[in-house]
Amino acid sequence: MRFVFSICMLIMLGQSEVRADERSSAIQEVITNQISAFLSDDVDKAYGFASSNIKKVFPSPQSFGRMVQNGYPMIWRPESFEFLELREGAEDLFQGILITDSEDAKHIIIYQMAKEQGAWKIDGVRVRSLPAKSI
Repeated sequence: MRFVFSICMLIMLGQSEVRADERSSAIQEVITNQISAFLSDDVDKAYGFASSNIKKVFPSPQSFGRMVQNGYPMIWRPESFEFLELREGAEDLFQGILITDSEDAKHIIIYQMAKEQGAWKIDGVRVRSLPAKSI
């Protein structure tokens, strides 16, 4: 009986890891697609990746685009970015990314992700700029 229980637990853990990988891939795709839209000046497309909460605050793609361009220039025009850890919160998931901006400054961005109607949406970001390297 213990053997059967152990096998069941291993199967459930394996399925849990697959679901986590699927979530991570889907979330990374949303973030990548939004950044690509910003780089192409396609604010309509970028706005489509925002959650309904964000859309309540910024009711048009243009107001949303201006907010990102003025408030988050490192997201608007990153030189490069790489994904960090995905973490679970009480209701949402939090995806970290490391962005290097056009002036070679590095920023850790935490994307708050919410699932709406079966699709992942960006529900907010927090920025932490890293200190410049001392030479």
